[in-house]
Amino acid sequence: MKNPLSFTELATAMDKVDRAGMPGVFAEVRDGEQIWRCAAGVSDLSTGRPITPDMRHRAASITKTFTAAAVRQQVESGQIALDTPISHYLPRLVPGERGDAITVCMLVNHTSGLAESALCVSVAQGLPFAGGDHAREPG
Repeated sequence: MKNPLSFTELATAMDKVDRAGMPGVFAEVRDGEQIWRCAAGVSDLSTGRPITPDMRHRAASITKTFTAAAVRQQVESGQIALDTPISHYLPRLVPGERGDAITVCMLVNHTSGLAESALCVSVAQGLPFAGGDHAREPG
């Protein structure tokens, strides 16, 4: 039997994280059609501005673990091959010889030589990263 989401328990857990010393925390949990969003604490220590569930934020390095796990699942299901150049999957993001030289494995291991900030700005703004077409439209 599947346990239903307890919005009260989730909100209580968020408050505990805030009371334990985390300045601000927010989360979203999805279970089928149910979506729960909550925030606790502040987004700016100097002004005391409260954090809200709809705020945008930079997730930083924590996403590396989740991304690697998702890539591994895709590898295990045969959807992605670690030795395949990224140009196969993302031809417009890193086109040409550079995209052909960088493998999925290199991206996961952070040994591709791509500058993180340049790639993030390029993708976020829909700009060309390594020449050629646009990466994707923002939004």
